[in-house]
Amino acid sequence: MYQYHTSLAWNVPAASVDQLVASAGSGQYGVVYGSESGSGMPVVDDRWWDVGVVAIGARAPIEFSLGAMQGSPGWPVNGADNTPGQTTLGRIGLMPVAGVRAGVSGVYGTWMPNWFAGLLPAGGSLRDYHEWIAMSDLELARGPWELRSEGFLKGWQTLTTGTLRLGGGYAETRFGLSDGAWLAARYDAIRFGHVRTSAGVVRPWDDDVERLETGVGYRVSRDVRVKAVVQRNVLHAFAGSTEATELFALAASIRF
Repeated sequence: MYQYHTSLAWNVPAASVDQLVASAGSGQYGVVYGSESGSGMPVVDDRWWDVGVVAIGARAPIEFSLGAMQGSPGWPVNGADNTPGQTTLGRIGLMPVAGVRAGVSGVYGTWMPNWFAGLLPAGGSLRDYHEWIAMSDLELARGPWELRSEGFLKGWQTLTTGTLRLGGGYAETRFGLSDGAWLAARYDAIRFGHVRTSAGVVRPWDDDVERLETGVGYRVSRDVRVKAVVQRNVLHAFAGSTEATELFALAASIRF
């Protein structure tokens, strides 16, 4: 859910809501606004990290972190920074007993690149437009069972399409068998907030998406593991149609 690319381009502003929704569902492949194109922004882009500093600590049963970084979590830059302002981030968690962990976290900062400045209204500043994320997480472990889940709400303030919101989450479970095998399943979903087009149609600004993944694995030895995975991705278009793709994978990991 964090790496899925939305139809909001990071480097080219949509001219209108109509142009934004016309690109719904295309973020994974490249967004086209009229004659301009760009890469769709994910909730959190983990391909590279901006420069920053974070303090991490714990005093049982509380754990916490607080920090700041340059740039945007949705589009960090691995070179010269082109986003004015900084992003603040933090988390506070609770681990009351072994096997139970829960927390809330948040991110707040700016995201627009410098070249958007020419499109600002009189007296406006790129620092007036923010990106924010509110998140929660839960982890439970007991015997052979493990359960993890996270949820988020996110918003981007934009020049021409208002504040674009989305929410999502995932839940995954794993069951370990005594012979070294395990079963696992995970469900992800993203739902997009609504916008109004010039024709008065109220609709999501991007196509809702969900993923179901199941797998089975086996520990052959201490250093060798194999697994098989089936993944199904479903894109829900506003018109009511769905587009589904399946992925089947076999993997082996060997430590040496």
